[in-house]
Amino acid sequence: MHKLKVIKQGGRLSVVLPDEVVASLALSEGADLLLSETNGVYRLSRRNDDFDQTMASAQKVMTHYRDTFRELAK
Repeated sequence: MHKLKVIKQGGRLSVVLPDEVVASLALSEGADLLLSETNGVYRLSRRNDDFDQTMASAQKVMTHYRDTFRELAK
């Protein structure tokens, strides 16, 4: 577990990541991160383009087969 520091920077709040976290996530300036929440627990992870593409495909399938999924859910 790492302690993070919140600072105010130009009217916004920013989080300062320790060097070892930056290295572990292979981050550089401008990198995209994802912040997810489950049951009040927050998780910070590196954005995964494969995941984004998979979710976009899943959304298309769910939209296309909306009626089918609705019937299956009954």
